[in-house]
Amino acid sequence: WAEGLRWLSYLNPESGTFIADTQQIVPPFACRNRQRGALSRYATETPAEVLAKVACGYALDADGIAARLGNAKASNTVLLGALSTALDFPREDWLAAIAELVPPKTIDLNVEAFHKGRGWVEDAGDTPPPLRDALPPLRDALAPLALLDELKPAITEAWCKGCDICVKMCPERCLTLNAKLIVELAKPDACTGCRICEWLCPDFAIEMQRAPTGTPDSVIAGATAPMGV
Repeated sequence: WAEGLRWLSYLNPESGTFIADTQQIVPPFACRNRQRGALSRYATETPAEVLAKVACGYALDADGIAARLGNAKASNTVLLGALSTALDFPREDWLAAIAELVPPKTIDLNVEAFHKGRGWVEDAGDTPPPLRDALPPLRDALAPLALLDELKPAITEAWCKGCDICVKMCPERCLTLNAKLIVELAKPDACTGCRICEWLCPDFAIEMQRAPTGTPDSVIAGATAPMGV
C-alpha cells in the first residue's frame, strides 16, 4: 500500500488509473522504536481517501486473494489481472504472456490469479465495494504494535534450508539454527512480532500466526504449511 502511495504524484489525476494492493507491511523501522506499543509511522491514508483523489482507482487485497488460491507469490499476477482492464490488449495476449514467462508448473495458478484480479475489477464496476474494511486488521496503520503481542513464528521445518538470513537479520536476535540447521525461536520473550523473519525468508518457511489463548511463549513447531508447494 505504501509503495502505491509513493508513486501517486506521477499519476495523471484527470485520466490515470490507480491500482494497488491494500497489504500493509509495516517495518519496525517505521516506528518510534521496536518495542511493543510503539506507534506506527506507516502511511495513514485509507483506500477511500486515495481513490477520492484519482479519476479511476481500485484497491484490492491481492495478497489475500493469492493466498487463498494457494500461493501468496501470485499476488502480482492478481494485480496484473486488474491492470489488464485498464490497458487495451486482448485477454488472450495477457494469458499468452503469462504462459510464456512464468515457471511451467505455475501456469494454471497464475492464470487463475489473473482471472481473479480481472474479475474483481469487472465486478466492482463503477462503484467499488467499501474499501476501508479490506485492510487487514493486524496491519492497520493506526494500530499500535501492541496488537502484535499474540503473534508467534510458525516454522515449517521441511521448508527451512538453514540459509541463516532470518537469524542474522532479526533485530532482537531471537532466532538461532539448531543442530539440524533448522531455525528455531531461542528467545521467545524478546520477540516483538516485527515480521522481518517472515518477510525475508526466501522459502516461506516462517509465518507469523496468532497463538491460541494460553499458548506458551515458544515457537509453534510443526505448523501446518501456510501455502501449497
